[in-house]
Amino acid sequence: DEVDVPGRPCTTIPGMSSSPPDSCDLEDLLRAELDGSRSDDAGGNHQTAEIQATVSTRPLKKIKTSAEQYCPPHPGYMGGICIRCGMEKARAELEEKRNRPGGSLSPRSEYFFKLRENEAPGASDRESPKNMALNYIHHGLEVSRTEMERAKQKTKKQALERKKLLLVLDLDHTLLHSTRMADVSEADALKLHGLLQAQEEAYREEGVPPVLFHLAHMGMWTKFRPGVRDFLSQAQKDFDLHVFTMGDKNYAAEMARLLDPSGALFSGRVASSSDADGTMTKDLDVLLGSDDMMVILDDTVGVWPKHKANVIQMKRYLFFPGDAIKFGSEGTSYMEVGGDEDTDNGALGSALRVLQQSHGMFFSGANGAGASDIRECLATLRRNVLRGCTIMFTRVIPKDVDQSRHAAWVMATQLGARCVEDCRRSVTHVVTGGTTSKSAWGIKHGKHVVSIEWLYACGFAWKKVDEKEFPYVSGSGGGCGRDAPREEADELKAALAAAGGGQGG
Repeated sequence: DEVDVPGRPCTTIPGMSSSPPDSCDLEDLLRAELDGSRSDDAGGNHQTAEIQATVSTRPLKKIKTSAEQYCPPHPGYMGGICIRCGMEKARAELEEKRNRPGGSLSPRSEYFFKLRENEAPGASDRESPKNMALNYIHHGLEVSRTEMERAKQKTKKQALERKKLLLVLDLDHTLLHSTRMADVSEADALKLHGLLQAQEEAYREEGVPPVLFHLAHMGMWTKFRPGVRDFLSQAQKDFDLHVFTMGDKNYAAEMARLLDPSGALFSGRVASSSDADGTMTKDLDVLLGSDDMMVILDDTVGVWPKHKANVIQMKRYLFFPGDAIKFGSEGTSYMEVGGDEDTDNGALGSALRVLQQSHGMFFSGANGAGASDIRECLATLRRNVLRGCTIMFTRVIPKDVDQSRHAAWVMATQLGARCVEDCRRSVTHVVTGGTTSKSAWGIKHGKHVVSIEWLYACGFAWKKVDEKEFPYVSGSGGGCGRDAPREEADELKAALAAAGGGQGG
């Protein structure tokens, strides 16, 4: 038995193995999962339905209704067409309502449904509340939450079999820095063009790959963080790499192309602000994979309100002066101070070390099958940074706030230190923002008297850094230093303003 479906652009799914190769992209994985679920649901008593064609503008003709024996429920839709049986989403929703107890439709509802059927293609393709949009895999793709969870678990199983975890990478200020050409002064533009010329000569003479890009078609400059190519190459050995940026889709695609020209690293796993569900925050729910095996690299923790335990916070990379001002760090960009971040001892090197350690901990279980939770591994590594240290703060935390809730106190505790409010023999470090009786006591008794930057340096490096590099100098002033995190709302606002080189939301 066959039916004609109204001619319109459509998507169907070619037959695939339920166990795609490691090199397949996310769309293949999802397709394979849905194809496999049909066989599982049939229980061996039905012949697996043949779903034909490819993504094209050719109208869908004569879909076999044998596929419909597995629907409803409909696993998902592509462009408003069920990816299993080919039924239009509007009709599927109508039938679902009819089949509910007491679900008969009034003449008025029938009338509006018929109007909806005659709408232009795409007019009724909005995401259903019970479905999840996966536009980063394919525009117009949405799947049911049941199928999404099934695909997530399959992704997890396949990754564990390959001894891999999942790494979600922010772009701006984490892997690179972009800025609008309009935000670059004439003097700075001349410097940048000079750097471009020197870069071209280095490429011609020594084959040194470029790290600075003048993207005239996008009206922006982009600078790679030092060591980013080696970082990605090393990280992909233990992790499947994803990108999630609050820049728009075009920006995300362009940056992914620059970082991964062959497409071998990200394999299409590039999410942007359009995948943030309008909340202006990021969520692992829209990515294929399980939260307990996903690590996030981002300079702004607040953009991940549901997944802070998964985040390795990166020291913000500021090459161009414009964003330094937005983040309250005027005068600290690399263009202003000269030079660039150290490739070997920079933020990406520290992050890679933590990633490798956490990967080793995750797969070190008795069965070696990844039975642990990556968030527990990260928490353990973080607590080891300042284990055995006892910290007393002075002129860092305002007197009118609860010390235990202040960002500095919380960070020190997460790094494994014990924090106290008064002078005692067990104190090992006095973190001070000015000359006080407590800092004088620390000097007298041979304690490490350091500036607040020491604490934040330990947090970014995931190791106890040399106190001699961060001594408190009498008369240097108070405050929390340029690397200190501001209020989360202010950090998030600045990060969103700077996303996509200042063009994203």
